Amino acid sequence: AKIETHARLMGMKTYIRLLEAMDIPIKEHFIHMGTAKKDMMLKEKIWYLVQDCDERETNLLIYSIEGIKKGLKKYQQDSRK
Repeated sequence: AKIETHARLMGMKTYIRLLEAMDIPIKEHFIHMGTAKKDMMLKEKIWYLVQDCDERETNLLIYSIEGIKKGLKKYQQDSRK
């Protein structure tokens, strides 16, 4: 529970034992870990940006991000034509 709540860090030995217990190939896990870590870091940046916002500000940011996302998708579709 302390590991899950980030109250305690897990050692590499424990980490590997958990991977083995879940039948996750260790080598493959570490190959994909770099990509997953980058993705998590990007999502954490977004979280830090909105964590001190009130509900109104959070909603405005969400609507803005949704609009930007739609615009990017349309741009990508148009550039493929």
